[in-house]
Order: sequence, then C-alpha cells, then structure tokens
Amino acid sequence: MGFRKSVRVEWQAGKHGMFLECPYNKEFIEDMKKAVPQDERKWDGARKQWWISDLYLDEVDNLIFHYFEKSATGRDI
Repeated sequence: MGFRKSVRVEWQAGKHGMFLECPYNKEFIEDMKKAVPQDERKWDGARKQWWISDLYLDEVDNLIFHYFEKSATGRDI
C-alpha cells in the first residue's frame, strides 16, 4: 500500500457541513468542484480548508477515498 497523504475532516455542530484539509491535488479539486455545486462549498484561504455541505458527504467521501485512500466517514480501505 502506498504512502497516505494527510487528510483531515472536521464536523462543525450547527454548520451543516464539514471542513476539509488535504494536500493540493488539482484533479481532486476539479472533481470535487464538479460534484459539489458552488453554493454548497467554500474555500477559506486563511485556514486553507474547504467547507462542504453535508448534503454532499457521500460524493466527497468517495473522492477522498479515491485520491487519498482515506475516508471522511471512517470506512475501511
């Protein structure tokens, strides 16, 4: 199994979404932007993390799993 890159997902009570920190990966970002509408995601440049609506948890989790071999929901590889 290859090197796993650092990915951190944080759920915020009352925010109805997750904050995602991950290494820059152009293909991941492009796919995430295709999967999550612009009004359901926001880049925070100061914190260097994405806020993503929990409506898109499954889609984003699949992308995290594909690109980083991690899971936001804790599923096994």
